Amino acid sequence: MTRNPILILLLFATTNCNFSDNKSEEGKDFYNTITGWDIKHVPIIPPFRASSTYPGQWLIDGSNEILHLGRNTGGDIPVYSFGVSKNYIYGKTENGQWFLFNVNTLLYSEYSTDIVLFETLKKYKLDKNKIETCDKYFQQLTEDKRCYWHPKVGEQYPKFESYRPDTIYSIVVDGKERVTDFKVKEKIKKTISKIYYFKITYDNEKNDLFYVSFDGSAPRLINKNEIYAAYDEGNNTLEISIYTPFPVGQSKGITEKDRIVITKLIELN
Repeated sequence: MTRNPILILLLFATTNCNFSDNKSEEGKDFYNTITGWDIKHVPIIPPFRASSTYPGQWLIDGSNEILHLGRNTGGDIPVYSFGVSKNYIYGKTENGQWFLFNVNTLLYSEYSTDIVLFETLKKYKLDKNKIETCDKYFQQLTEDKRCYWHPKVGEQYPKFESYRPDTIYSIVVDGKERVTDFKVKEKIKKTISKIYYFKITYDNEKNDLFYVSFDGSAPRLINKNEIYAAYDEGNNTLEISIYTPFPVGQSKGITEKDRIVITKLIELN
């Protein structure tokens, strides 16, 4: 396809930003790249940004992993408006739900009202910053005005310590070499954030077979030193699975009939 050099110059003058296709953006200033040949960007926290290829429709993307947006959905976050505090993005989705997204852990949660979202922000000691539409942020950027969370030119977005939960529940996995069962030691008390934290104890020091998943999220290797976060979608239950993923079983020479999969539905109180 032949590109019109005059059109390119006009677009450059209008937006005062770096233009490139997505494949050649590596190495450029993340916060100065707000458009490509057929896409608009609102840079948020590297590598995440809101992107649009169709008027009025925006997605928060940037992860190499498929984001877990619910028991039966995944992909990028369809966003209408958002705000930023520390390592969190929050706001309103395209379908009218309120959301909170931790860019460090990739944990995504949704709430039916802004009141619940703001109570959750308070719990996590996050600032209740301005929430604006993606279109408004993009217009601001085309006027060479940086968004309020953007670092100064030439600086990087700061790092923030992980949230330290007040309550951590214990999952005990039984069965050395071959998992036979697991249990959650304590009763899980419902919280307004609908986010719960777990540590997992497994009696085999070297584990490369068994993973944990909450409500169908991507499996994560069981590590006794790690804290796992899970989100309850509002059903007052958490589906917890301890298992060997199919590709891992294949790589270890484990047949499908011998592959361990244990799933339990845990009630929240």
